Amino acid sequence: ESGGEGGVWVGFQNVFFDKDTQMPAIKQGAVAQLPALLEDGQAGKGRGPTQADVEMAALQSMGTQGTRTWKEKAGRTDGSEGYKFGDVSRHLYRKVAGKDEGHRKGAGREERHSKEDPPANPQVASLEKKVNSLSAELGDALVATKQSFVFGGFVCVLLITGIDLVLDIGMAPIAWLLLPVYSVGLYFIGITKLVALTATDDAAKVKKS
Repeated sequence: ESGGEGGVWVGFQNVFFDKDTQMPAIKQGAVAQLPALLEDGQAGKGRGPTQADVEMAALQSMGTQGTRTWKEKAGRTDGSEGYKFGDVSRHLYRKVAGKDEGHRKGAGREERHSKEDPPANPQVASLEKKVNSLSAELGDALVATKQSFVFGGFVCVLLITGIDLVLDIGMAPIAWLLLPVYSVGLYFIGITKLVALTATDDAAKVKKS
């Protein structure tokens, strides 16, 4: 007790950290509050997955998902598994075509459902038919717009590459002739994007109504 609060603090440290201090009841009470990992090497048994286990499982899952080859992405039936010229375009086309096909299947299911279970009110049936028809038309318009947008971007990339090549070989006048074509391509992309936004807005209004 001598030394005031400083003496009490030193005594407290001795209780928990000095192996020669014999206060088993207090020491056992303190050890009981410690994690099992500090008591022995068997702490991991009987517990849930650790952070390392979760990270390893996530990495393995990502590895299995990323094993698709360029041949599979492009849908080629011949050739090597590696990249071939045109695989990117084939892959993008398959994605757009797949969405279009899924939309058509969904519209077909809705139409079959409406035929199998016709509503009692003729006005409701007419409205449902109009909504389904508008949804199908908007879906087709969106798919066509996306394809046009991709094509316009591809044309702009080709034009930029052409201008760069022309400037590289020192034929600046031809490059100036290509600039109007490039401007028209940008205008085409802008109009296409505007049409896509308008179609999306119309689709949202139809769904709300």
